[in-house]
Amino acid sequence: MTKARNIAEFADDLSVSNGEVSIADLKPSQSMMFRNKIINGDMQIDQRNAGSSVVLSNANNLPVDRWRAYAASGSGHTAQQSTDVPSGVGFSNSVKLTVGTGASPAGSNLNIFYHVIEGYNISDLMFGSTNAKFVTLSFWVKSTGLSYPATFSASLQDGAIPIGTGIPKEYTISTSNTWEYKTLTFIGDVNTGSTYSNTNGKGLHITFDLGSGSDYEGSANVWSSGNIKRTSSSVKLIETSGATLYITGVQLEEGSVATPFEHRPYGLELGLCQRYYQYYNYIIFFSMTPGSSQTYWATSLSYNTTMRANPTVVLTSPNNNTAPVLERWGGTDMAVSSVNAGVSQLSYAVLSSGNQSYDGAQAHVTLTAEL
Repeated sequence: MTKARNIAEFADDLSVSNGEVSIADLKPSQSMMFRNKIINGDMQIDQRNAGSSVVLSNANNLPVDRWRAYAASGSGHTAQQSTDVPSGVGFSNSVKLTVGTGASPAGSNLNIFYHVIEGYNISDLMFGSTNAKFVTLSFWVKSTGLSYPATFSASLQDGAIPIGTGIPKEYTISTSNTWEYKTLTFIGDVNTGSTYSNTNGKGLHITFDLGSGSDYEGSANVWSSGNIKRTSSSVKLIETSGATLYITGVQLEEGSVATPFEHRPYGLELGLCQRYYQYYNYIIFFSMTPGSSQTYWATSLSYNTTMRANPTVVLTSPNNNTAPVLERWGGTDMAVSSVNAGVSQLSYAVLSSGNQSYDGAQAHVTLTAEL
């Protein structure tokens, strides 16, 4: 009887073809699936905005799921999901960042587009130890409005922002309005004083700098103490009114070789995003003791997936989109003072006042457990 070959024996028969990496090129510790530490790296999931533009400010705006943009210099900047993508590589969406009225950043001004990886998902990289592994960041990028070639920065940072450690690397966009593929290999952080969550906290930050101030500058290819986002020689996109930056196909993986982007099924990627954000229409609540002064209103909302942590819950009236309220059947809004929500289920809401003698109410429900 012929003995079945294991995957290592099978891999010996495979080789690199057309620049792509086969099973044989993957280390034994690597998996064919979930090589990519980034969630929604192809910018396809946009639960909050459905493609609508988001105005950027000095707050953490989310133009697509799991990606944040922050802009403290200038005004009127926007970010949104786009259908402008590189040809022939299987992407449907990108993020488009557009400078409104540009301005030179003060030293303390932060202007970035970034992603935070949960600690559970980077523990195998062993950052913050002497065994820290190399990682490679790959992505597609396009820009307009500057003089080209133009040098930009991307960086990695630990979870202890703003005091932690970071490493910036430079990449160059050669031509205006042309999609280009970039790969950056980073040495692992062997500083044992760095802070990397190995559970559900902030594990690792991946940042694309848009032109932050001098307070965020560090030496290229070196892990340094501080809130490091860029090198001093990188361009500042935020200074140029109307300039744009498009990004898609972002992948972070173990090792010093970039493999082809891991296209995961849409439903799977949506579920990964829902660990951090979920939205539900018209969830029904019932008074636990109708006609009395009881203020507890119960529901049976079990989430689509377990969330990263107990979420922040917002109940919004379908009647007029106000929050935090329940809309009683018949149209009366009832203010809510608190809710009881765990990582997998929302059980009840507490009204701000009692004497609610109605049988039923409804609300739109937003659950947020972002890093």
